[in-house]
Amino acid sequence: MEFISGFIDTYLNLNETEEQAFQAAISTMGLEEKEEYMEIVTSWQRKGRIQALEEVALNSLREGLSVEAVVRITGLPLEKVQQLQAKLQTTD
Repeated sequence: MEFISGFIDTYLNLNETEEQAFQAAISTMGLEEKEEYMEIVTSWQRKGRIQALEEVALNSLREGLSVEAVVRITGLPLEKVQQLQAKLQTTD
């Protein structure tokens, strides 16, 4: 629903009558109730979050934090943090 609304807002300039028709069509889909219970997370959002956590992990490791501390801070799996640490050691 968020994606559809974003598309409409970005690419279509609806007048008041068209906006009302759009809202009426959306309400018949039953999407409004579902949105109250779940958040739509697209694959690119998940990838972006993971990349941000990995960057935080790399910066933390550069600053000398232990692997265990980085795992606690970022929530990344131990194996991933160890891979990032190995990557840092090979690039230094």
